[in-house]
Amino acid sequence: MKRLINILILLALVILPASAKTTAKNYSVSDVIKAWKARTIKVNATTPDIAGFFKAFATAYPGNATSPTLTRLSTGKSKVLKSFSLDAKNGFISSSESSVKQLQMCYWNKNNGNKLIAVYLTDFAEGAADDPDAGFFKALMFYDYDAASRTMTPLATPPADGIPFGLNCQVALPSTGKDIKFEQKAGTGSNTDIATVFLHWNGNSFSTNGVVSQRHKQLRRDDIRSTIANFGIAGFWANTIAKEKNAKPSEFAFIDIDGDSDEELFLRDTPNRLGCIINSYFHVIAQQGFKSSISIYNGFVTVTSSAGTGGAVNTEYHKIENSKVVASCDIMEYNDENDNRITEYNGETNQNSKAAKEAKAIIAKVPKTPIDIDNLGWMPFSKLKSFVRK
Repeated sequence: MKRLINILILLALVILPASAKTTAKNYSVSDVIKAWKARTIKVNATTPDIAGFFKAFATAYPGNATSPTLTRLSTGKSKVLKSFSLDAKNGFISSSESSVKQLQMCYWNKNNGNKLIAVYLTDFAEGAADDPDAGFFKALMFYDYDAASRTMTPLATPPADGIPFGLNCQVALPSTGKDIKFEQKAGTGSNTDIATVFLHWNGNSFSTNGVVSQRHKQLRRDDIRSTIANFGIAGFWANTIAKEKNAKPSEFAFIDIDGDSDEELFLRDTPNRLGCIINSYFHVIAQQGFKSSISIYNGFVTVTSSAGTGGAVNTEYHKIENSKVVASCDIMEYNDENDNRITEYNGETNQNSKAAKEAKAIIAKVPKTPIDIDNLGWMPFSKLKSFVRK
């Protein structure tokens, strides 16, 4: 009997772990992009090389974003990768599954003894044509590696004075040398221009060096206009603002709102004052209605409106990077029944709450002087809609 009990216990030890296993998350490129800023990564190796850094990154984000490269690195084989390169001496690794899905990683030695690690990922999401928030995923991620703690800490703010073209370009991390190269193609056929901008390494961070010509900017504008003409802005507008009856864009203007040398296209409906921004995909930033007004700043769009009674005023703040909204918050100010002025940050009256602190952090970065929205060089929408590249 005792022997039978022991056998049953052994069977339970074998069977239970298998049935109790939890499936590890399969990280896609878009999943990594959403998660990376909030997670530090531990590195097992005492003196890691580029392979050690990548294995730590792949362990933190297992799945189709990293597993093909990890398999190739570990076994020397891969049925998925079209290309693979490892340069241990110069601290560089790269791979690609297609012209769209790519991975690059490298590191720099910093003056303070730490290392700066960069990871560049790209992929294309299924259904991107129907989902303006899907599309072509790209991310350039930076980590500070501290050898004492063996920890890779994400740098939410890039160690640079700007990311050229908002990643709407080709990016090459250095396999040799120390500078990151950004190339953007504009135009077609014989009327093509390639603008090149470098991020130069100075021992701790990067500085931008490169000037984008007016010809390139104009060709880039024409590329966007051609996309609109080919695919039709009416569908984008109707799908995005489906609840707005008779809302049709009447004017357009180009402006580089986020300072990355790649202009965004603003559209607006004069009667309803719908302020919008689009690049490769369509994104509504703000709507200006009967009692509201839109302000545009370098890197930000704000919408202020009166709301309800008690002198209530609501202001939305939207931070723009890479032609997309990357952070938002709102402030509501009103008088209570005792005529005391109340301020709510993201719906919180507690000024020390997490929501309030997050809102204050966004607002603190808004420049003091707005851009004159009525002098952006607005043109009739018909000139955008009817454009056909020759």
